Amino acid sequence: MRETSPVHVLAVALGSLIAVTWPLAIQPLHVLAHPLGEGNNHVWMLWRAFQAGPVANWPDGVGIPFMDVVNLPLGIPVLLHPALGHNAVVVGNLLLAFAGAWWLCRELGGSSWGALTAGVAGMAAPVLSGLVDFAITESLPVGWLALHMAALLRWEKTRAHAWWVASGLALAAFALSGWYHAFFGVVVEVPFAIWLVWRSRKPLPVLGQGALALALVLPRFLQFLEVKSMWAARFHGPSPFPPEFRPHWRQLPVFGTDVLNLVLPSVDTVVVSKSVYVGLATLTLALVAKERRLLLLVVPLWLLTLGFWLSVAGNTQVFGGSVTLPASWLVSAFPELGGLSHWHRAAAPASIVLAAVAGLGAGRLVERWPRTALVWPVVILLDSLLLSQTPWPRPMTDPASHPVYAYAVGTGALLELPFDNQPRPQFSQDLPRSSNLWQATHGRPVAENMEGDDALLHDDGVRGLHELCLELGPATRPVDWEAIGVDDVVVFPDKCTRPDDVRDELERQLGPGLEVEGAWLFSPREDVILSDP
Repeated sequence: MRETSPVHVLAVALGSLIAVTWPLAIQPLHVLAHPLGEGNNHVWMLWRAFQAGPVANWPDGVGIPFMDVVNLPLGIPVLLHPALGHNAVVVGNLLLAFAGAWWLCRELGGSSWGALTAGVAGMAAPVLSGLVDFAITESLPVGWLALHMAALLRWEKTRAHAWWVASGLALAAFALSGWYHAFFGVVVEVPFAIWLVWRSRKPLPVLGQGALALALVLPRFLQFLEVKSMWAARFHGPSPFPPEFRPHWRQLPVFGTDVLNLVLPSVDTVVVSKSVYVGLATLTLALVAKERRLLLLVVPLWLLTLGFWLSVAGNTQVFGGSVTLPASWLVSAFPELGGLSHWHRAAAPASIVLAAVAGLGAGRLVERWPRTALVWPVVILLDSLLLSQTPWPRPMTDPASHPVYAYAVGTGALLELPFDNQPRPQFSQDLPRSSNLWQATHGRPVAENMEGDDALLHDDGVRGLHELCLELGPATRPVDWEAIGVDDVVVFPDKCTRPDDVRDELERQLGPGLEVEGAWLFSPREDVILSDP
C-alpha cells in the first residue's frame, strides 16, 4: 500500500479538527467552552496578558503570573476579539496534538497510515475534549510532549545536535504550559531518558536537553514562588480519612478520578465535562501493537490520575479497606505537591503517548487488511465524540457583554454589584465570573480581581453595599464616590437577595438610575444624565 501524501494528512487533520470542535466552524466568534466552566476567566486571563495598566481590581492591580505562557503566541488574535484568541489557543493545541502523535508514531517505526490514526487519536483524545469543554487551557499543550519525545528519538537515529536541542526546547514548552505539566513532564521524562541512555549509550546529550529545558523553565518557576502565598489554601496534604462514598464519581474528579472513569464509555453527558475516558478504540489498537510495552512509560501518569485513594464506582472502601495511591505518597513526602489538587489532568499527557502506540497497532492491522486504513481513525473519532462524557456538538459561550455596558457613560472604572468573584455551590447553574469575560469585551477597569482580595471591598461604604446585596448586613455609610474613582455602577438584581433595598440606597446616594434588560446603571458623576446612548 502506498504511503500517505501531505494532502492526505492535512485533509484528515482538518476534517478531524472540524468534527471535534463542531460547531466552532460556523460560530468562530463564540468561545469554545461550556458557559458553566472556566471559559470566562481563562478568556479574561488571556486578554489581560496582552493589556497594559490596571485592567482589573481597581484601584490596585494584582500581579498574577500568566500560567500557560507557551499559549501566548497562539492567543494573539485576542487583540482582535476575545473569542478568537481563546479559540486559536484551543485549535492550535489540538493541531499540535495531532502533529505530535503523528510524528512520535513515525519515530517509533509506525507506517504513514498508522501515524494518521495516531494523529486523530491524539487530537480526539476524550480527555482533551473535557479540557476544552471546561476551558482548562494550561492542560491542552500535550502535543509538545510528543514532539519532545519524537525529536529525542530522531537524535538517537541521526546523532545530529539540532535534534537534541529541539527536544529540550519542546520539553521546556510543555513545562511552560503550567506547573501540572512541569511535574507530569518529570514523571514521563525520567523513565524515557533512562531508556534512551540505555539504547544510545550517550548520556550527555540526553541529560543536556533536560538541562536546557530546566534552564528555560526556572525563571518562570522563581516568579511563581514570589506569589505562591496567593494560593496558600491549596497547599495541603490528603485527609487521613478518605470519603466513604463519592456520589458524583462520574462527574467530579477532585483529588483524582474513579478507576472506572478511565474505561467506561458514556452515552450520557455531564456538566461540565471532566472526562478522563481513555477511549476503548484507542486502547484496543494500542494493545494490538507489537511495541505495546511503550505504554509502561505512562502507566505512572494513569496511576496519578486516580489521585489519593483507589475509588471503584464511588467506593473508596475496597479490598476490606482504603488503598492509598502514588499521589498520596508523593504529597506526604513532598508537601509542596499538595497544590496539584486536580490529579485527573495527568490523563492528558498519558493520552498523547497512548495515541502514538495506537497508531502502531493500526499500522499493523493495515498491513494485514489494507482497505481498513481509514476505518481506524473513523472508529477512534466516533468513540471520542459519542462515548465520552463531553457533549457533542460542543457547548459554546457567547462573549458579548451585557447590554447595560453600552449605556455606561464614563471611561474609568466600573463597580459591579454584587461582586462576581464569589464561591458557587458545585453543579450550580449560576454563570461563574461573567464580569471577567465581559471586561474583555468592554475593556474598562473593574473593581474586582480574579484572585486575592477585591480592592474596593476594603472601603466601608462599598463593602456595605455589597453586603446589602447579599443580605449580609445594612449599608453602614455612604460611599465616597470621588475618592474611589468609579465612573459607573452596575447592579444585577437577579444576583441580589435584597434588590429593592440596594436600588433605594443607590438612588438615595446617586439619584435615579437606568434599567437595561434586567440590570441597573447608576453614575456617580454629577455632570452626567443617564439616557439612551
